[in-house]
Parts: sequence; structure tokens; C-alpha cells
Amino acid sequence: MKTVITLSFLLFIGFYTQAQLTDEQSKKAEMVMKTIDGTEILDIVKVLCQPEMGGRLTGSLGFAKAVDFAAKDFQAWGLLPLGDNGSFFQSFPHPYTQVYLGTKATLLIPGKPERELNYPDEYAPGANSDNGKIKAEIVYAGYAISLPEYGYDELKDLDVNGKIVIVEDGHPYIGLDKRMKDAFEKASQRSLKIDNLVARGAAGVIVPGIIINPNIKYAKGLLSCHLSEAVISEVFEKSGRDYSAIKKDIIRLLKPFTCSTGCFLTIKSKSAHFDDGIGKNILGFIPGTDPVLSKETIVLCAHIDHVGYSEELPIAGANDNASGSSVVMRIGKALAETPFKLKRSVLILLLSGEETGLIGSGYYSEHPVTDISKTLFLNFDMVGVGDNFNISGGDNFP
Repeated sequence: MKTVITLSFLLFIGFYTQAQLTDEQSKKAEMVMKTIDGTEILDIVKVLCQPEMGGRLTGSLGFAKAVDFAAKDFQAWGLLPLGDNGSFFQSFPHPYTQVYLGTKATLLIPGKPERELNYPDEYAPGANSDNGKIKAEIVYAGYAISLPEYGYDELKDLDVNGKIVIVEDGHPYIGLDKRMKDAFEKASQRSLKIDNLVARGAAGVIVPGIIINPNIKYAKGLLSCHLSEAVISEVFEKSGRDYSAIKKDIIRLLKPFTCSTGCFLTIKSKSAHFDDGIGKNILGFIPGTDPVLSKETIVLCAHIDHVGYSEELPIAGANDNASGSSVVMRIGKALAETPFKLKRSVLILLLSGEETGLIGSGYYSEHPVTDISKTLFLNFDMVGVGDNFNISGGDNFP
């Protein structure tokens, strides 16, 4: 954890004005940051990854236990609550879905025996799939993006009604035109893709790649799953097509490719959807000491949520992102308890709803508790592995 200590110390020094610290101040700062050790950070990670936290899926009972744990630590360390009604929580509606043991997928390729796909090598349940069972033809929609104004429409001539639709994540545009890039990025939002497919009568969705992630929007009556690229390639081979080459050509040519496959998938989903789920950001504040500079806020943030269960197995999410949460929490403790106070204010912000589509960060950006025009955000995500750190996501790094 030497990297964490060093990073924390650099942050601590960096919060000051252009005036140089005295030797005495530097020694005090170093002393404070040396109170942060890897053992305490790891202890927080272990708590957040306990089975009773249930993988910390936003809105779930396990998630509620995780945020309660963090808020109690904030209170014990002397951070000030800046959440709703004097609490540490900034709450927002966040429905969630629980997938249960017994979800299955069965593939039928004409000319071959129907076979049940193996979990998790070939298949994984959709984390926001509705409950039920369907059998339907598989069709390929590329990225399921409809931008006729840019001459790109993958849904124009594809019949998805009653079909199970393979949908690539993201978008295919790699050019430099900012207007086109912005348009494709907006059209690539998963929620918008789901809305467009549901409006056209799709019965199910297949996302390529084995991943457990709840960021596919829930829609009543829509079943979803993940298939390995090897299985999808097998489906394409039925009609003499090369799946890998098709994906590359869509990007290279920026030309839609959609098709029916002639193959069929049965999805049996055992799940329950909870409309009453509540997401919670956790906010702990450390006021600055300078009358002017204290109006500027350094936000140290990390998302505390993860993806919940895969069937009956809670996915702990140690690196993603109990690691970032624990580092931010422990820095907050050090800054709150030291008598050596900062001139600028500090907000320790644990976000939720990240795995479901940056819901918590979006909510905070619309409901900030300090002047957002005078705020610097430093986000810590997946910092539990490696021997260095990467800075990204900003226009410049002075």
C-alpha cells in the first residue's frame, strides 16, 4: 500500500494554495498521511465484500447494509453529513432485479441437436431480465443504432418483432467528426437501445460476451442473457458467415449489417423485479479553514455499489470497487481526525448506481451540495491491483 500512502500524501499537499508549505507543515502532513496503512484499507474491503452485503447491487438489502456501514464510519470519524434531512445519504429511486438459480438457455441450430448452454462458459443470465420463458429466432442487429440523419440505421429493415436480438455494446464510429461522435455516443446508450427494441416488439436480447452486469435496462416482458462469442460465432456459421469479420467490417466501413440467423434460443429466466429499490450516495464533509478558499471543494469519490448476485453466488467486487471506496474512506478519516486542517473544503462522496449506468453520479451532478463550478472531482475506481495508477477522464491535468 505504499502507492496509496504516496498518493494520499500528494493529494494532501496538493490541496494548498500556491504558497509553499513550511517544513513544520510538511512534517505534520506526512505524519497524518502515514496513519493510512494497507491493513486498515483491506479491513474495509473485507467488510464490503462479506456475503451479507450481497454483492452491493444498488437498491438491494445487501447494498443497504453496505451504505449503512460506511455512514456509521463517517459519523464516527467526525465527517459532517451533507445528505437529505441532515443525514449522510442522498437518496433516489433505483429499482433492481434479482436473478435466481434455475435460469437457463438452450440453443437450437437446425441440423444439430438442441443443447443446453453451459454456465458460465457459454452463457450467463441477464442481470435485469424479466421473469419467464421464451423461444424465438435469433436475429442480429449490430449495435441497434438508428441514426438515419447520418446515413446509419440498423433497425430500418430488420424485423425484430417476437425475436431474440443480438446487440453489440457501444457504437461503431471511430472517426474524428465531433458531431457524429456525439450523436453515436448518445444513440449507444443501453437504455435507448432497449427502448427502441421494445417499441419494435423484441422478445429478448442477447449481449455478446460473458459478463454479470445490471446495466441493461429492465423492461417488462423482455428477457435477456449473455452468450459467449464462440457460441455466437457458431450461430453465424450456420449461414456461412464469419461473426468476427462482420464486426470488424461494421466498424471499418461504418456500414450497418443485420440479418436473421435461422437459429433459435430458449431463455428461461427466474427473476424478480423490485420497483421500490432506493439508491443512496453517501456524503461526508470536511469544511476548509480559509474564508475564501473554503468555498472551493475537493471531492474524493468512488462508487460503492457492485453487481449483486450471479444466481445464488454474491459477486464480492473487491477491486470493483470496494478498493476505491476503502481508499477514499480512509483518506477521509485521516483528513477529518488531523488537527492540521485544509484551507479548501473536502467532500468524501461514495456513489451508487454506477454499475447500472452511472445513475448516482448523474443524480449528484443534478443535485450538488456545494458549488459545482468551484469543485474538483477525483474519482478512485478499481485501485486494488497493479503497482501504479492511471489518470484519465479530463481535458487536461495541470
